[in-house]
Amino acid sequence: MSRTEIRIQNESLSRIGQGCMGVGGRFSADTSRDAEQIQALRQGIELGMTFIDTAEVYGAGHSEELVGRAVRGQRNEVFLASKVSPEHLSPGDLMTSCEESLRRLGVDYLNLYQIHWPNPAVPIDETLGAMVRLREQGKICHLGVSNFSLPELKRIQCILGSVPLFSVQAEYNLFERGAEEEIIPWCARNGMLFIAYSPLDQGRVVGSAVVRKQLTVAAGRLGFTPSQVALNFLSSRGPVLTIPKAIRSDHIRENATACDIPIPAPLLEEIDRECRVEVNLVPWRQIQPAVDSSGEHRVYTTIEEARANPAGHSPSPLELAEEIRGADRIKPIRVTPIDGSAKEYRYTLAEGRLRFWAWVLAFNGRRDVPVLVRD
Repeated sequence: MSRTEIRIQNESLSRIGQGCMGVGGRFSADTSRDAEQIQALRQGIELGMTFIDTAEVYGAGHSEELVGRAVRGQRNEVFLASKVSPEHLSPGDLMTSCEESLRRLGVDYLNLYQIHWPNPAVPIDETLGAMVRLREQGKICHLGVSNFSLPELKRIQCILGSVPLFSVQAEYNLFERGAEEEIIPWCARNGMLFIAYSPLDQGRVVGSAVVRKQLTVAAGRLGFTPSQVALNFLSSRGPVLTIPKAIRSDHIRENATACDIPIPAPLLEEIDRECRVEVNLVPWRQIQPAVDSSGEHRVYTTIEEARANPAGHSPSPLELAEEIRGADRIKPIRVTPIDGSAKEYRYTLAEGRLRFWAWVLAFNGRRDVPVLVRD
């Protein structure tokens, strides 16, 4: 087995794949860069990054359309993965979503179909039953989940019984390394693939200037770029397949060759020790609610608004709060510091807006919020 490949449940996969968040738009369609993005995906395939991960929500479906155009004529060379949104997890909606994804992709089957986010409003056994039916019908080869906690994964495994869960997807990069604590070891023990999204932290590589400097030094000693060292390191941590997104030709080549050369064990240990960002606990009133300037996502600015959920988010902040209360943990919220002139707030809420309000609601504001602080 090559260093650039990983074998899971009789599938041989490129250890570095291609993520498609932002290809074809974020949450609404953007056709302005179609030709460039199709060419980028094709270049990645030519360089061996044949695992492609998209979702029905990306670009409101346009991402799947572009992926379909990119793989036309080479379908059998590509491992295609897509995801169903949490608001479509009832059995009927899920079956329809899968059919629509297949239509947009222009294919007869998906190699991997994943539940994008949990939705506590829909019984998970009903959702999994529909996934199994799709597998029996030959419309999907493998089942996967994304953004699920370890207790939820164990429950899913029990419900599926003899039907194997193929993969677990979660954010994993040198800024957010929470998956190393439980999820990746669990995948390794159970013969499952761990798919790391945002492995380069959406182009930042790492969200801390101190850690970034240390990574740059380590990369220079190897003759690699920091991005290559980051991908190589993450891939060394277990059954991990990373899915960076790249459009520029030089970035695509960097990603494709990141695992070609092994990093010496002492340097891996150094990166492990030095490239780590600690989770902080911050009173929720010190965090300034974010405002979405793009207009693509309705965000809430008060606890009353979050409780009422006027935008109809599914799951709602209150439903997420129930899940958080039961698990007594949450994926850390991203915040950025505010300069000393601001008296009321110390941080601005950067990512995890619904999770932030769900945590506040879960504990009535009495528990500090787990956060990762970006420089």
